[in-house]
Amino acid sequence: MSLTTPSWGCCANEDTDEYEQFINCIICNKSYHFLCLSIPEIPNDSDVHRQWKCPGCMILITKSSREDRTPLRTVSTRRGGKRQALNSPPNPATVTADDVRSIVRDVIKTELAAMLHQINSTIVNTINKELEPVKREVEDLKESLLYHTKDFDELRSEHANQGNHSEQETVGLPQLAVSSTTNFQLSKSTIEIVPRVMEGTQGGGTAGRPWARAVKLRL
Repeated sequence: MSLTTPSWGCCANEDTDEYEQFINCIICNKSYHFLCLSIPEIPNDSDVHRQWKCPGCMILITKSSREDRTPLRTVSTRRGGKRQALNSPPNPATVTADDVRSIVRDVIKTELAAMLHQINSTIVNTINKELEPVKREVEDLKESLLYHTKDFDELRSEHANQGNHSEQETVGLPQLAVSSTTNFQLSKSTIEIVPRVMEGTQGGGTAGRPWARAVKLRL
């Protein structure tokens, strides 16, 4: 196939595909499309392709060999129906304004959903991070409150027991009519409990006199 601009012997090249295959005549050096010749494509590396002669030149050769003056028959090289050339690019699809609008709407919707999800995640993470110290302080305060409540309950129970014990009356010790005093010095640190002495059946106390107390000392 010639690398120079071919001289066409079949049709004008304006309405043909640039990829459409053709063959050159070795005598007149004109180019012919296989489609215009209505023959199958011939490989470029074959002897037939290298030695090919167009129909017009073949008639001249035959005429010369016969030395005949018969008028030449006109060879028709009218193009047939145009077919799509091999390896030609496909026709581009037509995109309307509605298609563009739909594509833009889908893209905006997708991006907006992703952005909202990211914003929500950022807000939740920030709030959790800021509230984490407060949560720990509340837990510590709760544990401390439970601990002090337990101590308070124990102290209250112990105090109630001591109060009940101090209010007990010692049964079996009669109230003395005459109080006797000693030189023994008492202090709060030596007294454990001071219960009242229950009035006995024999020898009750004198009216107006205070009740006797029995003092229990710490050993």
